[in-house]
Amino acid sequence: MKINFDEGFCKITDLEEFDPRDIFTCGQAFRWYEEEDGSFTFVTHGIVANAKKSWG
Repeated sequence: MKINFDEGFCKITDLEEFDPRDIFTCGQAFRWYEEEDGSFTFVTHGIVANAKKSWG
């Protein structure tokens, strides 16, 4: 796994298994909202986090 910070984004690459739908809809992660583009958004203390699996 590699973590890079670039222009206000935290990009995590080289993950073998990551499926945001499985993670954020499992019932253990709360307040994540699915967006039309398939990403998931969470807002807390004025900070917005958005997670999406990127192909390629």
